[in-house]
Amino acid sequence: MAAADIVVGGVAHGRPYLQDYFTNANKELEKDAQQDYHLDYAMENSTHTVIEFTRELHTCDANDKIITDSTVRVIWAYHHEDPGDSGPKYHDSNRGTKSLRLLNPEKANVLSTASPYFDLVNQDVPIPNKGTTYWCQMFKIPAFQEKHHVIKVEPVIEKGHESLVHHILLYQCSSNFNDSVLDYGHECYHPNMPDAFLTCETVIFAWAIGGEALGAEKPSGIHVFAVLLHAHLAGRGVRLRHFRNGEEMQSLAYDDDFDFNFQEFQYLKEEQTILPGDNLITECRYNTKDRSGMTWGGLSTRNEMCLSYLLYYPRINLTRCASIPDIMEQLQFIGVKEIYRPVTAKVPGASDTWLLQQVQSIP
Repeated sequence: MAAADIVVGGVAHGRPYLQDYFTNANKELEKDAQQDYHLDYAMENSTHTVIEFTRELHTCDANDKIITDSTVRVIWAYHHEDPGDSGPKYHDSNRGTKSLRLLNPEKANVLSTASPYFDLVNQDVPIPNKGTTYWCQMFKIPAFQEKHHVIKVEPVIEKGHESLVHHILLYQCSSNFNDSVLDYGHECYHPNMPDAFLTCETVIFAWAIGGEALGAEKPSGIHVFAVLLHAHLAGRGVRLRHFRNGEEMQSLAYDDDFDFNFQEFQYLKEEQTILPGDNLITECRYNTKDRSGMTWGGLSTRNEMCLSYLLYYPRINLTRCASIPDIMEQLQFIGVKEIYRPVTAKVPGASDTWLLQQVQSIP
């Protein structure tokens, strides 16, 4: 935990204490000369110690981390004894980490016990011995006699399998099928996958590892109110940029400290309006210095993605937006001067088919 911003607190002999510490580049714990943490509440009983404290987001202290909207990797540790004159004692195995967004607005509990709900659950899915598997299952939702609004969606994952499920996508599919497609599911993108799954294009909801339940408050008045930024193992930063009339506006969402294992919707502090003609760009930053081979875009977690999922209202007739790099610009960028590709040609009146080499120069 080199270069960590640390606060040490507790209750000793009925008196609470709180001190600002940091670790240097050698992972040595030092007391900060500038004490920026403020004790608000402390309580201790025979089983628990509770400490509440506050701190400015930006303290202008080189030993304190600036708190932003990005992911913060929080470390925790404790010892059964209070610190002595020599400082805090070593925690041994009493430690852990958790990724959080400290500035993500608190989630409102909008689901009452009287609200109806239904579960969409896979049945007995085998986990193959390979790095990445996409599993598709068709479900039929209950029939409703009148319009309903979805106010909360949360994952249902079997206990002990939390580390196996990376993300879940809920799609809207065509209704022109019978119940025969509602079987045990299939591996996605497999040649034998039923054609019915190809009609599932509109993403209704997205969840990724580390995320929690999402509740949507009733809209008060296209308005974006939450964004999920998505990349894979090499992802280090993701940003959703917003342009209007050629001018860049405030980013809709960003995470400059992206954590592959902690992906959840960011609730926007204020709803952002997207107008006709606006442009959105999802920009990703990667680090592949620890890899010896090429990293390609693709479905595996060792491949890469760069996606944003937006929650907004009112609904518009749009399934997805995507961009594809221009192949000629890419070839020019990496210094390719000419490309050779085979072309089959049949001479009129002849029975033979010729294989030719076509040479194309890159401008």
